[in-house]
Amino acid sequence: MKTISKILGVVLCLTMVLGLFAVGTSATSPNPSATEADFNTIVTANANGNSSYAGPYTTTNGWTVENSAIQCGGTKDSNPQYMVVGPDNTHKAVCLNGKVSAPGKVTSPTLTGGISKLTIVYTKMFTDTKLGAKITITDKTTGTAYTDTLSKEADKNDKGTKWTYEWTLDTPITGDFTIEVLNTSPTANTGNKDRLTILNLSWTPAGGSVTPPPATENTTPSTEATTPSTEATTPSTGNTVTDGSKIVIYNPNDAKYVTGTEYLYTSKSGSTKTELKLTTDKASALVLTVKVGSNGNISFVTNDGKYLYCNGTDVKLVAAADENTEFVLEGSYIRCANATFSGKAQYLEVYSGYLTCYGMGTNTALYTFELQAAPTEPSVEPSEPSTEATTPSTEATTPSTEATTPSTEATTPATKPSTTLAPVAKPVAGTGYKFALVQAKLGKTLYFTGKMDGNFYATSENAADAVDVYLEATEGGYYFYFMDGTTKTYLSLEGYLKNGSQRASVKLTTEATTVFTYSADAKTFVSVVGTDTFYLGTYNDFTTMSASSISYITGDKAANVGVSQYVSTFYAPAGGSSNTGDASFISAAAAVLVLSVIGGTALIIKKKEN
Repeated sequence: MKTISKILGVVLCLTMVLGLFAVGTSATSPNPSATEADFNTIVTANANGNSSYAGPYTTTNGWTVENSAIQCGGTKDSNPQYMVVGPDNTHKAVCLNGKVSAPGKVTSPTLTGGISKLTIVYTKMFTDTKLGAKITITDKTTGTAYTDTLSKEADKNDKGTKWTYEWTLDTPITGDFTIEVLNTSPTANTGNKDRLTILNLSWTPAGGSVTPPPATENTTPSTEATTPSTEATTPSTGNTVTDGSKIVIYNPNDAKYVTGTEYLYTSKSGSTKTELKLTTDKASALVLTVKVGSNGNISFVTNDGKYLYCNGTDVKLVAAADENTEFVLEGSYIRCANATFSGKAQYLEVYSGYLTCYGMGTNTALYTFELQAAPTEPSVEPSEPSTEATTPSTEATTPSTEATTPSTEATTPATKPSTTLAPVAKPVAGTGYKFALVQAKLGKTLYFTGKMDGNFYATSENAADAVDVYLEATEGGYYFYFMDGTTKTYLSLEGYLKNGSQRASVKLTTEATTVFTYSADAKTFVSVVGTDTFYLGTYNDFTTMSASSISYITGDKAANVGVSQYVSTFYAPAGGSSNTGDASFISAAAAVLVLSVIGGTALIIKKKEN
């Protein structure tokens, strides 16, 4: 949404002082000369919007929203947050419910300056296929109401696609007017259906113009799309990529490189897609040779002759070239030359620590890559550290930071760090501990580093990277915190709803907001968020910490502890005391030593699907 100008602020002050009211029952907007609905100013109890179809809500300028959910921007799609709305939760959108007994509605205050054209940028977040709204513009001077209909039939997978509705009035209204948008409930459903999300509502005054709304499609700006040949040879990174160049693919947002290791992701619905894992170690990155075709498209080929492949669903390495092994460089974006999904171009994307693909969204950092020059020394595959360890003459020409990496891995397997620190049997307030978990599936002990990795807590296999985490006594339990320089920083949870279920995301805050207590059933510290209880841990083969419901590590799910579900616990610093003394906690610590972990799950959906 565009920022209201200082001049409009003067209009606001005059309006308030004079108490002006337009003809009719609606009060004039505090900012009647604005040419865009100020949905961003809607305030909900949850900073991330409200997924329930409630209301009424009122904007600063007097727009009223009824029977509607308030959605907002974010770095991932997790209701009510959606990337198409904007990069963060300061960007709001209105989702009009199509429930026949309570249709969503947006009503403006009385607006001034006249109107000649109305523009609505809209989308859908769910699988609904029919969208419709009745648009009414009323001339407040004459009382005449003009109506038009917005109607759209969409594929169920067109979630997040932007469409634009425009209505140019035959005869512009020159005086005061109002706008109403009412969901027409196309399927006459009694449930929450036919949901239409308004991303932007703007209008052109009777005698003027208005700044165009955001682009109507989730595609790269045309200025980039029309110069593929230039971008193919001169990416925005400044590196020259020509036929035969050896490169590694780097995503600066996650600070990670693409590897050749495949990962099979399974969604909650049971569908699968192949992705590639990432690494922070450039020496372990997948080295690719660039091949430029006669059509200007490029292919990425591994040292053993395999091709990087993307068909709009799977990203993997294949033995032979085909149409899905061709790509186009659009600045720092890598577009599939031929693969599409529901008519949308597909781009390589880093999401939740994996290389996948998706239609271009508003959070462009996920789609931004640097094609960096591969290391010049002879490449040795990460799976063969012994080869490097036995060739000192080659190592002499290798930078020391890379030369020490294989030997460290060779002498200190990933399964060893769990013996470095001892689980704390009874943590006490005011003492610094390492906060970690044993990822049994990967054979790694992962330590909390005091940083975020996307939307999750970052970890490291190196205990030296871990921060000291303290317990701070408070009423009913403890706060968890660490020192970020001189700033006391707290581990906090924030609740949200996904498909009607209570979830919790992890945050780092400078204010204490989350109280943790010890659960004898879960054998770890937990915190109540909304209607559920959560602990900190991870699951499957993930390496970050997130918040998960304890229902997945207790009762009949307790058998998964240490097998596929892993929970974080406190460890004594090297040379420190395990501070035994609490029987229940001793039992938990023993379980860590025997099972290699006190585990947990994260019911957070890692991926979005096309």
